Amino acid sequence: MNQGTFEEKMQHVKLLTYHAKMAAMSLPRGGVCIVDDETAIMDRQYFDQLATYDISLPTGTYFGKRWKRDASVRLEYDCQVRYGEPRWMMGEFYDLGSDKEIGIRWRRIIVEEGKENDGHRESS
Repeated sequence: MNQGTFEEKMQHVKLLTYHAKMAAMSLPRGGVCIVDDETAIMDRQYFDQLATYDISLPTGTYFGKRWKRDASVRLEYDCQVRYGEPRWMMGEFYDLGSDKEIGIRWRRIIVEEGKENDGHRESS
């Protein structure tokens, strides 16, 4: 956001600050999650605490909000139907640089079973 008045830039900073506070409150309390552009590697505790939205999107759209989705689930005639083995994806809202739109980044989830939490919360 290089263009715009000082007031517009300050409004965008306030919006980003709000989104950061909301995301911090919604992240799982415990567990470990490491992400890159395509993958989210997490322990079972972090996975279990993510809200599940298989056929919908969460309300409260703010940058950094995360949830999981089983990509093998489809809605057919008002019923949830799974096709094959679960394929877990993590959704995360991110800033598109617009005050009216928000992006969704999808990453494949890998759950590392049996890993001890070493005290680190998250890396990206």
